[in-house]
Amino acid sequence: MRNKLLLVLVLMGATFGWSDSIYEDDYIQKMKGIKTVVDTGIPNKIKASRLKGGTHRQILRFAPILFDGKSMTSASKRRLDDIVSLINTKDRSSYYISLLGHTSSHLSKSHEIKRDSWSAFWQRMGGEDMSEEESVSLANSRIRTVYDVLKGNRVHQSSIYTENRLSRDKLSTEASAEGLALNNRVDIALYLNANINLHIKFKLDSSIIRSYYKKRVHSFARFLKDNPDYSAMIIGHTDKQASYNYNIKLSKRRANATKKMLVSLGVNPRQLRTSGKGYTQPLDRRSNKEAYRKNRRIEARLIDNR
Repeated sequence: MRNKLLLVLVLMGATFGWSDSIYEDDYIQKMKGIKTVVDTGIPNKIKASRLKGGTHRQILRFAPILFDGKSMTSASKRRLDDIVSLINTKDRSSYYISLLGHTSSHLSKSHEIKRDSWSAFWQRMGGEDMSEEESVSLANSRIRTVYDVLKGNRVHQSSIYTENRLSRDKLSTEASAEGLALNNRVDIALYLNANINLHIKFKLDSSIIRSYYKKRVHSFARFLKDNPDYSAMIIGHTDKQASYNYNIKLSKRRANATKKMLVSLGVNPRQLRTSGKGYTQPLDRRSNKEAYRKNRRIEARLIDNR
C-alpha cells in the first residue's frame, strides 16, 4: 500500500511539473481521426481569412463563455448579455464576430492507446469519457446556443463566423473539474472596423446623462469590470455654439460625468481616462440644429492593454 501511495505521489509530481507537455500539440496534428476544423452545421457567410488576414481597427477578445454540459453557466449568460449590448451599439456593416467552440479531450479505445498515457490517466480521473462523435456534437451544441442568442438579438448571420475546434486549443490541463470546465467553452471575438464603443448624446449646455443612455452605460461598466485588461478613453465633445474655452470646459464635464457614473457602477478608476475636445472634432460640420445634436456627445474607446 505504501509503495502504491508513493507511486501516485510521484505521478502527481511529474504531471504538475510537466504540465506544459501533457497535451502535445504535434500529437493532435498527427491523429488522423481529429480534424482541426469540424463542420458546425451553421453555414458561414464569411471566410476565416477575412478575420485572420483582414485589417481591423480593433479586435476585442472576450472572456470565455463557459458551459456545464450543454448549458451556459449563469455568469456566462450575464457576460453574453453584456457582449450583445456592446455589439448592438455598432452598425452591422462595421463588425464581424467569431464563435470558436471547444471541448475537453474525447476518449476512445484507439485514442487512449495512441495518446500520452498521462493525459489518458488524468482524463479518467476527471470523469470525462466521450467518443469523438459525442465531442463533436457537444461542441456544436454550445456554438449553436451562443449563435442563437446573438441571432435572437438582431446580430445578423452574415456577420458571424463559426468554427468547431474540439480539444485543439486547451486553456488548461484536465487533471481537475476546474481544468475540464475551462476547456468546455465558446470563445467570442469581435472584429471592429471602428473603435468607438460607447456613444452618448447630451442636451444643449448639459453634462447630465439622460436615462435613455443608462442601460448602455451599465453594460459598458459590466464589460470593464469583467475584463480588467481593458481600459477606456472617454472623450467629450460639444457643438460650436459659445466660445472655445467654454466648450472645452463643457466637454470635460461631459467626459467626467460619464467616468463618475462608470465608477459608481464599480469600474476601477484606473481603467478610465478622460479628455475634452470642445467643438474641434465635430461629426457634422454644418451649422444647424441637427448638426449641433450630433456633436453634443461623448465617445468612449476601449483599449486592450494585454
